[in-house]
Amino acid sequence: VKNSNFMMYIIITFLLLIGFGQMVSTLSVYSVDFAGFTTAQYGSLLTLNGIIVVLLQYPMASITSNRPKYKVLITGSLLVFAGLITFSWVGSYTLAVLAMVMLSFGEITFSPVALSVVSDIAPKRQRGLYMGTFSLSETLGHATGPFVGGVLMDVFAKDPIFIWGGLGAFALAAAIGFLWWGKRFYKTPI
Repeated sequence: VKNSNFMMYIIITFLLLIGFGQMVSTLSVYSVDFAGFTTAQYGSLLTLNGIIVVLLQYPMASITSNRPKYKVLITGSLLVFAGLITFSWVGSYTLAVLAMVMLSFGEITFSPVALSVVSDIAPKRQRGLYMGTFSLSETLGHATGPFVGGVLMDVFAKDPIFIWGGLGAFALAAAIGFLWWGKRFYKTPI
């Protein structure tokens, strides 16, 4: 794909998905081994995420449908950032629930809009290629995330702010990237 607008979009999305990639890897190890939660408590955090996605993704898509898409992407990225940063202060299960709610809201804000942006950018005859390239980028972000999270946990085992702050930095960079990209490149009105 030789479209600099699209390539910039998938690079920024890749950064955000490094943060998303923590849900089933870094978060599980951190929750049980560092925060002292039971596996049942960790499982309930994932269940909470699933419930929020199933029950609220469609209403969230309706709420955000008339907003500028790049601003919705920024909002989703900032919610992911807030959720990841909150995990650095997790000392109680209640705070972990709050962090997961923020991550989940980031997910349901970002995800529906992300693919529609690809459709907006892609030439009609190349939508399949663009969707496939975007999906590859998503997969690479989800695959890279656990590696980055694991390295941060090994290096900063006693400093959760550096683990989750480092991971949150990817989501914050994505929010800044979407702002820059949206103002300069994204020409579709919604």
